[in-house]
Amino acid sequence: MRAGTKAKLQEILFDYPYYDAQIERLEDCKKRDVMIERKEAITRLLNKSGNDSLRDAIRLYYFSKPRRYTWQGVAFECGMHPSQLSRAHTEFLYKLAKELGEM
Repeated sequence: MRAGTKAKLQEILFDYPYYDAQIERLEDCKKRDVMIERKEAITRLLNKSGNDSLRDAIRLYYFSKPRRYTWQGVAFECGMHPSQLSRAHTEFLYKLAKELGEM
């Protein structure tokens, strides 16, 4: 995966908690539709993930504000080995990219 694609996906994940407020503010427009599509894709992937530890890790790292953990800390909190979490996170990003048509 290209570094730019990964950065874009991570930015989308960091913005996820604010999508509801942004969607409410926007009227019917293309940007609103894109936000709704992104929100649904992330929600769908999180719900389909059979790995509860990965789901918790994504929430801890991307959705909790202020962010208090590095990936090492997130792995410790979720009871995963850092390399195992790294592989699961990369796989999640690939699935998200495919879902959003980035790949």
